[in-house]
Amino acid sequence: MSYQMIIVDDEVHAVEGVKADLDLRSLGISRLFTAYNVKQAKEVFDREHIDFMLCDIEMPRGSGLELLEWVRLHHPHTVTVFLTSHADFRYAKEAIRLGSLDYLLKPVLAEELAGVIRRALQVVDQHLEMRLSSQYQQLWMKNQSLIVERFWLDIISHRVMAHPTAIREYADMRNIPITDDMEFLPVLLSVQRWHRDLTGRDEKILEYALMKSAEEMILADHHNGMFFYLDDGRFIGIIAGNKGDQWDLESLTAAFHRAINTFTVTFPAIGGCRFSRI
Repeated sequence: MSYQMIIVDDEVHAVEGVKADLDLRSLGISRLFTAYNVKQAKEVFDREHIDFMLCDIEMPRGSGLELLEWVRLHHPHTVTVFLTSHADFRYAKEAIRLGSLDYLLKPVLAEELAGVIRRALQVVDQHLEMRLSSQYQQLWMKNQSLIVERFWLDIISHRVMAHPTAIREYADMRNIPITDDMEFLPVLLSVQRWHRDLTGRDEKILEYALMKSAEEMILADHHNGMFFYLDDGRFIGIIAGNKGDQWDLESLTAAFHRAINTFTVTFPAIGGCRFSRI
């Protein structure tokens, strides 16, 4: 992996000295940028992706601490190390508070600087891996909900044999977490009629709102499960429980009736709803 780095220091000879000490190729740095004040550094950040910043603290026209605060706000994945002539505990404390990875004093040995840069680039890699992992999980969760929905539709429509072994094999093939100690209660919620004519778009919007409201109101009280659209104002609810537990059908029925009464008030276009066990 290659990285982009910036050195920010108002002393030209300090910048040139660091550049001379660094073996960019061995560090994996493909491009090195320099800036001699905060304004120049921000201009580089605005046009380039910077993985690592090596920065002085005391500079005219803005300090390195102020720059780091700006970088943390606008480019939070950049890793920063301070390289300064000032052995001031207050500076070091503030640098750590702002998220600086390290605080080095000039002059610094080339081997020590290279070691710190390698450590900083490892942190860059870790941050990237975490971001990619998070994005993958979000995509997986989004796709998984569609897979689960398709799984239940296939069972209800008898595209899968209604036998425990067949269902379990089908679930395993799709990485759907179903265990032997789980039971499911399928229910059907349907809109009986609409009070007024609706466009296709308005009807779909109302159906989606109805489905999400059903999930929130019916599944909120100690029930696990999901609702999904079937067809023509009909929704399937899959309510999950543990095998051997007694289903409290009375409270569940009451929850459906409360939800339906709320729907007819909240959504005036709905002429009536009903539910039934499948």
